[in-house]
Amino acid sequence: MILTVTTSPTFDLTYNSSELSIHEVNRVGKKAFEPSGKGINVSINLAEEKYETKAIAPISENALGELFTKMASEKISVVKSKTTKEIRINTSIVDNAGVTKINEVFEKLSDVELQDLINVIANEAKSEKPKWIALCGSVHPENAKILGENLRRICKEVGAKFALDTSGESAQIIFEFTPDFIKPNRDELTVWYPDAANSEDAYIASIQDLAKRIDGSVLCTDGGKIAYATDNKNLLEIVPPTISGVNSVGAGDASLAGYLAAESSGSDFVTAVTTAMKWAIASCLNSGTAGLNLKAASEFDVSVKELVR
Repeated sequence: MILTVTTSPTFDLTYNSSELSIHEVNRVGKKAFEPSGKGINVSINLAEEKYETKAIAPISENALGELFTKMASEKISVVKSKTTKEIRINTSIVDNAGVTKINEVFEKLSDVELQDLINVIANEAKSEKPKWIALCGSVHPENAKILGENLRRICKEVGAKFALDTSGESAQIIFEFTPDFIKPNRDELTVWYPDAANSEDAYIASIQDLAKRIDGSVLCTDGGKIAYATDNKNLLEIVPPTISGVNSVGAGDASLAGYLAAESSGSDFVTAVTTAMKWAIASCLNSGTAGLNLKAASEFDVSVKELVR
């Protein structure tokens, strides 16, 4: 069992266009409207591949919240905590040049809402005895310390590992509570380590320092470019294949899901990282925000090489 926690669930509205013209009317070929949020996406990918998972999120009882729960529950098991916050709608426009995102601002959870979320996580962890609890997506800085502290406590109590996939100030706060696995992208890493932008050596050194700082594992992705991973023992260089992706939105969530799926099944670090990258490719070859096209991805090879540093 893998539990995911999403503090700010969203609806993802995705438009596909051959070419986006700024300040002009654009015609789109197709669109998708899906329940989302990083943890929700991770759980959807896991459930699609028959891994046991539950997605925990604060979801309101209003009409939009009820619609979110109904749509998400068609794909995964959703466990709600109480909130008055409205579900955000984030928009992605996918064209030949890449992805343009328009994300609504997220609000912090009140003390009462945060405590209810923590209680729900604790109850589910006690009941399910998960191998991983993954905190994914936006976390408000004012919620980060209490949430990180309690997730570490809950993981210790039930014997679970703690995965983190968030960014900015909140991630830096939660590092104090030593997640077992972190999956940043390159842009996120350079916010925490500004020198990482200066050279490839500095970039790699930052990844290694982060792993030492948390005494855990790190997988740092960079879109379709070279990725690096370390478990404080091995340093891996991962070269993804060149693909014509249908939609790269959600690829990072898929890589986290792949890593957790492989590691929870007993795979070694190299296999878990390789699986993470294969699932990311499978996500790019799928038209939705979440979901995998592993059959198409099987035609591509991922090159993983151990580096000596």
